[in-house]
Amino acid sequence: MVIGNKNYRYLTPLQTPIDDAKAVAQLLRDNFGFQTKLLLDADRNQIMTALVEYRTNLPQDSSLLIYFAGHGHHDVDTDEAYWLPIDAQPNNNANWISADDVTRDVRAMSSVEHVLVISDSCYSGYMTRDAGVALNPSDRTAYLAKMLKSKSRNLMSSGGDEPVADRGAPGHSVFAWAVLESLRQMDGDEFTAADIFYNLIQPRVGGKSEQTPQYSWIRNSGHDAGDFVFVRYAVASAAAASSAASAIPAPHPKTTSPPTNAATLPAGMDQSLADLYHQAEAGSPQAMLELGLDYADGKGIPKDNKLAANWYRKAAEAGSAGGMANLGYSYEYGYGVSQDYQQALSWYRKAAEAGNRLAMSNLGFMYEKGYGVQENKKEAVSWYRKAAQLGDQNAADALKRLDENPTTDTAPFIVR
Repeated sequence: MVIGNKNYRYLTPLQTPIDDAKAVAQLLRDNFGFQTKLLLDADRNQIMTALVEYRTNLPQDSSLLIYFAGHGHHDVDTDEAYWLPIDAQPNNNANWISADDVTRDVRAMSSVEHVLVISDSCYSGYMTRDAGVALNPSDRTAYLAKMLKSKSRNLMSSGGDEPVADRGAPGHSVFAWAVLESLRQMDGDEFTAADIFYNLIQPRVGGKSEQTPQYSWIRNSGHDAGDFVFVRYAVASAAAASSAASAIPAPHPKTTSPPTNAATLPAGMDQSLADLYHQAEAGSPQAMLELGLDYADGKGIPKDNKLAANWYRKAAEAGSAGGMANLGYSYEYGYGVSQDYQQALSWYRKAAEAGNRLAMSNLGFMYEKGYGVQENKKEAVSWYRKAAQLGDQNAADALKRLDENPTTDTAPFIVR
């Protein structure tokens, strides 16, 4: 399914999404044997209806690629990333499509073995919170077999939690151009989405723009360590009729095996968190942070603030700025640890110095109120301003409250 939204009813029109979508759909169909559904200037109902149709109609072991080009938005109040359909209105999320909307439908696609979402919109990388995917090993045959054998639910985005360019290449956005050129030029007849992303797409986009493309598994989506595999049309044509997306053949017979390491999961943990848990146990800072957030929210695991703080600490000690910020928050309010403003201040400062805008804002609050430190309005304003310049609305509001200029652009709908 390829979506290109250009002529917005209530938002600033874009330049290239329709041309991007048409070119991507044609290349996928002609070079890789995809059966493509092209949605141009699609509203929320059209997009969500198409997702439901795929969820209910795709045959067993299908592979599905979803490409979206259009406006995107990160709502700092709800801390949620959105795709904006053609009928989206500013400051009214009734017709927006959230990351959770997409994740729920992807998770419900039980017949679909592999899903790859490619998103060319502002803030699309925030849909995954940057949960990293490892590069492939040298044994290509064994690697591709492993990737095909396990379910995959991955997102390739044109940027992280940031605006991205609508143009930048002749007739296309810089990201769409990189995707098109990389699919044409990637060596070999079979390769994973991670292969093409790290070898060609990310360097190409980074070399022509300031945005930083991301490739990640989608959290809480049913991902199980696999990856999306592209097969060129000469190889894939024999199986093209059986897939609604990339028509990947199964060169290795699929076997049924028990859930990965199910017996080793903590009591009460949902199987959907198995991959995240084992990555955290293996030392991934981002997975440690994500697991802490899940414990704090009670998502897929009984709510436990003490274990949340424990995983935040592990993430922080492994260098995660998000882990530092959340550990600081735990100390500030006494969630899972004894309340300690000095510890909160210390961890906030470490996270802020590592570039975490939420920690900057919270550090400003600590200085404003004199929590764990002598009250200092000048220092508070300094940290609030740094956070506001990175897009933190709470910090911008604090500067207004303190009669200071937030010096930040709050209009989210100028670029993709």
